Amino acid sequence: MLLAIPIALNYMSQSQYNDLIPYYEAEAVSVRVATIRPNDIGKIVRVEGVVERVLFKSLNRPQYLVADKSGEMSVKMFTTPKEDVKKGDVVEILGQVIKRYVVVGDPVINAVLIRKKTNKKT
Repeated sequence: MLLAIPIALNYMSQSQYNDLIPYYEAEAVSVRVATIRPNDIGKIVRVEGVVERVLFKSLNRPQYLVADKSGEMSVKMFTTPKEDVKKGDVVEILGQVIKRYVVVGDPVINAVLIRKKTNKKT
């Protein structure tokens, strides 16, 4: 039971995220990390960058530190991504700008999709 519940919740989250991907692909605005501000909360964005750090991967709630030439930003997922994303991977992220801690904090991206653009940074 202790394993079945998290696996079922992860499956349901992935299913919901898959349904959102076409909408996010159509609505996302391509931005640089440094241009994201608190007044962008709720905005759907597309960011490309290099994964600098990966945290909480084993908990099926990974967080990534993603950097582009303008800066770096935390990217959170509330499910396991389709691809195994590692440090050094060049990725494209589709997500919504949210506050780090529900009602307060710096902007972060809640990703519905993180996919590799290439295998490793060059």
